[in-house]
Amino acid sequence: MGWKAELPVLSAAIQRTVIERLNFDRVGAFDVMDNFLHRGDLKASRKSEVFESIVPFTPDDIAPRSADDMEFSELRDRIKILRKECSSKISELSHNINFLPSPPLP
Repeated sequence: MGWKAELPVLSAAIQRTVIERLNFDRVGAFDVMDNFLHRGDLKASRKSEVFESIVPFTPDDIAPRSADDMEFSELRDRIKILRKECSSKISELSHNINFLPSPPLP
């Protein structure tokens, strides 16, 4: 019958900003992987009908990129996201401060 074991064949680090820009109506499932950091070659595996096992990514492998390594558009998108997150957090904190008790008068 053969040896049966679960072996990883694909590991991918998918950035939300990249996936939001993709037009899935115009890109193939295998081609979309070219947009992401990934290990494993499903195109080659599909042709040979043999999947090569890989070593999956670890968190250390996909550490956040520095601004120096980003393209301008990616950096701009990242800044927009951070601004929204900051604005949301400021609103939340401002709302919560109204519910704090007043300090006692001396």
